[in-house]
Amino acid sequence: MPLAAGVALPDRGKLPGRFFTPAPRSATFHACIHVRDAFPYPASGLAMDGRVRYRPDGPSQGCPSGGLAALVIALLLHAADGHAATELRTLIDSDGNPATGCTVVTPAGTFEGADLAAVTRIDVSATEPVGDVSREICQAGALVTDPSFTPLAPLRWPVGVGAAGAQRDVVESYIPFPSPPGAVRLAFMAGTTDGSLAPSGLLSVNGNPAGGAIQLAAPSVAGVPGLGVGGLLLAALLVVWVTYRFAPVRRIAAGSAALGLLLVVGLAWAAIVRDGDPSDWNSTPPIATSSAGVPLQFAAVYARIEGGTLQLRYDLDLGLRDGAPHDDGTYNTTVGVALPVAAPGVLANDVPGSPPIQVNEFRVQGDATTVPAGGAVAFAGSTLQVNPDGAFTVGAPTVAGLFRFEYRARNRFFPGGWGVATVAVAAAPAGTCGDGTRGAGEACDDGNTINETSCSYGTPTCTTCNATCSAVLPLTGPYCGDSTVNGTEVCDDGNTTD
Repeated sequence: MPLAAGVALPDRGKLPGRFFTPAPRSATFHACIHVRDAFPYPASGLAMDGRVRYRPDGPSQGCPSGGLAALVIALLLHAADGHAATELRTLIDSDGNPATGCTVVTPAGTFEGADLAAVTRIDVSATEPVGDVSREICQAGALVTDPSFTPLAPLRWPVGVGAAGAQRDVVESYIPFPSPPGAVRLAFMAGTTDGSLAPSGLLSVNGNPAGGAIQLAAPSVAGVPGLGVGGLLLAALLVVWVTYRFAPVRRIAAGSAALGLLLVVGLAWAAIVRDGDPSDWNSTPPIATSSAGVPLQFAAVYARIEGGTLQLRYDLDLGLRDGAPHDDGTYNTTVGVALPVAAPGVLANDVPGSPPIQVNEFRVQGDATTVPAGGAVAFAGSTLQVNPDGAFTVGAPTVAGLFRFEYRARNRFFPGGWGVATVAVAAAPAGTCGDGTRGAGEACDDGNTINETSCSYGTPTCTTCNATCSAVLPLTGPYCGDSTVNGTEVCDDGNTTD
């Protein structure tokens, strides 16, 4: 869907870390090629409320026709989104001419001549967080979705959490050129779909307004295609099989296989594999850097053209953080009384992290083995169940005392830590004989302090409680047919038959 003039783009955050194929938050990166009138932003791109807005190039600075409808659709789509995502946009001036293409206002200033835009979304709730790549082209002064674009496999891939250093995450992406490019001029933007983090932009090689433009020379030779991990493995196996199948001498075959493998690895080393690992960029210097200090600011951007595809790497803080469980205060209950604790339960006083931590496993303190969240263990003479959202339930305890359980809370990107929760089970209160409720120390309580001697008329047998609630009394009572005239009986012949 084209971005209509006046549509506010929410700010968005960042993530730290390791290599993970992740959730709660997704991110999208946009790469824009200089195409005049394709993807306009407002004059500064950053309104007073901190949101990025788009506007078409031209004297009127107004919204293009259909802007209201597009805005409504955008709002509906956003409302349907269950969680936020990060979006990275690369603006591309594919002909090096600022006079052609779209004018885009970014948080870092205005970029003129955007012919294309590459958009990448990061959704940390997905198993593979990076993907949803799309291409936009400049039409009638606005960047609109290119219907001819077909994403390349794989459709999603990992994010490199902290792969470029502390709180410097690596996001790799790409965009095929619709036609062979010349000298390319680039600009970069980052934002979130819910505005939770301030958007950022990068227009110069050093992040300063007076810095030089971000340029990429046109490729002089055909680029090396990316083989990918599967392609590399298949190529290596093919070389080994062919060599051993047809080489007449095994010694020569072994040497040939080694050389073949070296060639395949060399080709793959020169290609980009989208996996969040920055090692395949070792021979490529960054085309732009900045002194990033807050989430979503670009620390460095790498780009190179392989064949007709622009390969991209973004180093920035996506805002991913580890959580920290804290020990929980004492939860109280009594023997015979169950203890249900609703979410967030044991997580209520923990540092939540980003994405928020959840209970992963738990154990009774002192036990060597753990139980996955959602399971149950023996506890206080009853059972304990702890759920991922921190809620837990202790079944009606039968033993008084202090009991503790440990829980490990983490998100998908970090190891998290262990917290301890204490449950105090008090003894049942001493009972009051004659109140009808069996209390501590009572054998029974029938609601009085009388030593009954018989059951009521019509009840042959019964049990009652003695006057001190210390013993159960088995009793008998009169009834019709017991051969004894009792109460209002006129006669009793020992049966109830006429």
